[in-house]
Amino acid sequence: GRDLLHGGEGADLFLFASAAESTSVNFDNLAGFNPAGGDRIDLPGTVSAMNPAVQGGSLSQGSFDADLSAALGVDQLSAGNAVLFTASSGDMAGRLFLIADGNGQAGYQAGADFVFELTSPPPLTDINASLFI
Repeated sequence: GRDLLHGGEGADLFLFASAAESTSVNFDNLAGFNPAGGDRIDLPGTVSAMNPAVQGGSLSQGSFDADLSAALGVDQLSAGNAVLFTASSGDMAGRLFLIADGNGQAGYQAGADFVFELTSPPPLTDINASLFI
């Protein structure tokens, strides 16, 4: 966790064997992630669909897990799905996160679900369940 991963030219594969590699405050940052260019994220489980993006709520480093749990309940992060989240307040406001279910349970589960920050993100319309393999 806490790695800065750069996608280069062409299709890149970001491989994660377990949620412990990118979760909670130990999330990885995917810079230059480009699904339209063939970039993919390989997780041990299946991501079936994207839930509608969540914009709003608070996200701060000191209360990261509690904030994500409050923002991403069972209606915002379904079992087997992923969701984009951008907080509107807190010291991490305005940063874009991609959260993927890692344990088959709806709602954000600290330590069990994958958390990625997307910097220099692609158009949000390019982010869909097909980017997960």
